[in-house]
Amino acid sequence: YCQPMNALSQPLADTLAEHRRFLLNLAALQLGSREDADDVVQDTFAAALTGLNGFSGEVPLRAWLVGILRHKIVDAIRRRVRYVRLDPDDVLPDD
Repeated sequence: YCQPMNALSQPLADTLAEHRRFLLNLAALQLGSREDADDVVQDTFAAALTGLNGFSGEVPLRAWLVGILRHKIVDAIRRRVRYVRLDPDDVLPDD
């Protein structure tokens, strides 16, 4: 089964909005933060709009968006690991 390209014939904003809540919930489960989830979903939509010509319709739109979202989630987790937060009380004094 291939989703026809006419799935994008309705206004694109409405099409993406249909999937936003699902993507937000999925990202929030993975990231543990609604704010971080909102950021990665916005990044997902930006990437989807940029790569819209690459969407062939061979897979459902939601599956394509979830694939993009998974990459954005991995990027967000990598950024978290890269930046370790230090508590000022844990810093050793200069003696």
